[in-house]
Amino acid sequence: MQQALRSTDTIHRRVFARACAVALLVLTSLLLATCNGTRREQASLNAGLQKFRAKDYQGCVTELDRVVAADPTNVLAYGSRAFCRSARGDVDGAIADYSSAIALSPTNPATYNNRGAERMRKHDVDGALADFAAAVHLNPRYAQAYRNLGTAKRLKGDLRGALDDYGHAIDLEPSTAQGYLDRGAVRVDVGDIAGGLADFSDAIARNPQSAAAYGARASAQRQQDDNDGALKDYTRAIELDPHNALFVYARGCIYYDRQLWEQALVDFSKAIQLDPTHAEYARLRTGLVQLRLGHRREAGVALSELSASANPEPDDWARRIATFLDGGQSRDEFLTSAQSTYSPDNKRRECQAYFYAGSLRLINRDLHGARADFEHAVTIGPATVPEYWSARAELRALKSSPSGIQRR
Repeated sequence: MQQALRSTDTIHRRVFARACAVALLVLTSLLLATCNGTRREQASLNAGLQKFRAKDYQGCVTELDRVVAADPTNVLAYGSRAFCRSARGDVDGAIADYSSAIALSPTNPATYNNRGAERMRKHDVDGALADFAAAVHLNPRYAQAYRNLGTAKRLKGDLRGALDDYGHAIDLEPSTAQGYLDRGAVRVDVGDIAGGLADFSDAIARNPQSAAAYGARASAQRQQDDNDGALKDYTRAIELDPHNALFVYARGCIYYDRQLWEQALVDFSKAIQLDPTHAEYARLRTGLVQLRLGHRREAGVALSELSASANPEPDDWARRIATFLDGGQSRDEFLTSAQSTYSPDNKRRECQAYFYAGSLRLINRDLHGARADFEHAVTIGPATVPEYWSARAELRALKSSPSGIQRR
């Protein structure tokens, strides 16, 4: 499973997905002021918008083609057709239509904002930055464009700039939860966990139904070693969004750390069901639980499922771990091969490698070796990685029970 709660890179992908969604937020009221079409054109335009509301996106585009053909200067038609094309997944067509609308009406901030969102979908972050900057220049009170500008800067690594832009959005719309959620995520990125927690709590206060806010606060609590708070918030996030495999997996990891094996297995199984094509780490954890319980056959099944999964990570990292846990590689072979998957400036996978190596040593009753591996994982690992916290939990358990026999 994708580790959306494990690394800054994956968090960026989540923010990127949110930014893509703003392409559907056309500010029709701003565009209407530029529309002076005939009654026939207006009828086609209205028909197109009705088809859009009915989710007949191709029909919407067809109706608006007629308007554009009759009047190539109809700005509203271009903007509305871009809206429909975006909904169909025609990103290039949407960008072309927004560009036509901008050429005809270069002072409309909404059109720049929406074209920027489409450019984000094309991974053209520089182009999106320029469009969002144009939108806030034209309308300095455009809170949504400030949020989008902040997201684009975050994707470029300009975290301070992102904080400033999210702050502007909050100042303009202090009752909107999204600004606090966005700023909180960046505060966590820069190491201000307390500030992030405060922002996530503010987001929840403004939108108590936001599963994303509860999930984000849970992740931050996890980084403060507040597992009680994280468990409570992940549970609430799952109640609000029961189909989110990432929340279910993250809660399962907390159960794992507490050696609540049955609850952990339930969550890992649910995560696999919810997102079977991105369930690598849920399968790995399932295999580990079964090994901890002495169920080697069941562990082999879980790990072999990972080997046969349809969507492995590009460099087979998760499969390498599965092969090692299933006995297909020695410890030295695994750690040597693992070195090719991480770099000096990215310690996430090194932390993971030593956590899984230590876990296998623990299962094989090599308590001294397990302790050394877990200590290495904690020393090297970023606090955004679940394996870091699991290694810490194992060290606490070994300290409280040096024999390795756990009592509950």
